[in-house]
Amino acid sequence: ALEARITLTSYGWASQHLPLEHQYLAFPHGASNSDAHRYYLRGWAFQTEFSAILGHTGRVRIVARVRDSLGSVVEVEDFVQFADPQLSDLVLGPGLLTSLSSGPTDARSITAV
Repeated sequence: ALEARITLTSYGWASQHLPLEHQYLAFPHGASNSDAHRYYLRGWAFQTEFSAILGHTGRVRIVARVRDSLGSVVEVEDFVQFADPQLSDLVLGPGLLTSLSSGPTDARSITAV
């Protein structure tokens, strides 16, 4: 079976209330933020980078959340399209997870390798 490891990196956040913690979530296509179908890729941690094998085909929404020392939380999201391994290799969504439209480009982003 073909497995694709993706690396998520959240950086460039500006806050006076350091340190910042980062959390990554994934939602199958069509799931809402309150949906029980979401799953945590990684809980809150100080490391900005995270690597995982999702084990899904189809469209998946990736969410990166950042929390400052006072508890304020912001998030950004983008989509990844995983093709059936028998049909083709990994296909990334339109944003390629490199530049997100949610918020100023110099303030927050998710990247994938």
